[in-house]
Amino acid sequence: MNHLSDLSLTHIQPLSDTAPVVIGGIGGSGTRVVAGLLQQLGFDIGSDLNDSLDDLSFTALFKRPALWPLCEHIDQLTVALATYLTARGHPTPPEVTSADQSGRAQRLLNDIDSEIGWQAVGILQARSAALCAIGTGQSSWGWKEPNTHIVLPFLLAALPNMRYIHVIRHGVDMAFSRNQTQVALWGAAMAAGDGDEHSRSITYWCHVQERMQQLSELYPERIHWLRLESLFDNPATTATGLCTFLQTPQLLESLQDACGLVKQPPTLGRYKTQPAITLPESQLSTLQDLGYSYP
Repeated sequence: MNHLSDLSLTHIQPLSDTAPVVIGGIGGSGTRVVAGLLQQLGFDIGSDLNDSLDDLSFTALFKRPALWPLCEHIDQLTVALATYLTARGHPTPPEVTSADQSGRAQRLLNDIDSEIGWQAVGILQARSAALCAIGTGQSSWGWKEPNTHIVLPFLLAALPNMRYIHVIRHGVDMAFSRNQTQVALWGAAMAAGDGDEHSRSITYWCHVQERMQQLSELYPERIHWLRLESLFDNPATTATGLCTFLQTPQLLESLQDACGLVKQPPTLGRYKTQPAITLPESQLSTLQDLGYSYP
């Protein structure tokens, strides 16, 4: 299936008017750093988190190959999102009861547990406590889960007030990462192709960014690109851009201070110490479009 064929989900009906701020990207690109910044600004990014600040409830509900292609699974996506929103304190539908939520969440967890190809993240039923109750909602809230970009076309249509931060890191740097989980899980669906691990990784990276560029054209005001490298090369400008996107000018000074304290990962720029790999012109062009050079 063409990796851009799921972008036509703009026709589906909105599910909620809640306005989360969401962080995603390819695993290892720096999403944890950005999630930490939002936490410091007072955003509630959830409580069912791992050490990387991933929302494990969202992971359980949406990191599922059974939901691909998106356009053929709108009903399943809608149930998963309604369950998740309610658990985070934004009841969907508004009249949902505690008994409704508990039954809906447990049925969903049972269904997921039986799916072929579901990628176990801890013990699935450990998500029960977080998902079966109606949470207490915060006005400034969101979540961080790298795989969010996979289901982003659905989320943007279902949540018209949602804003999304897409974190990127040099594609060749990512090709030398030990974290190739997304490539293994979604590579075939996203046309990652054949070749060695580095080739599959950079191909996946390029397809993800090309898909995101298409989505950004559809939702120019609701997607913010954040280059991890820029956070260290020019933290003041990065903070200003992020604050403008979040519509929180009152937090600019705090965000600038927080950005200035972020420690640069020792692996940033690791590709420079690795043997050069040959890339086709199309991939070099994608890198250049996003402000990266290679070799």
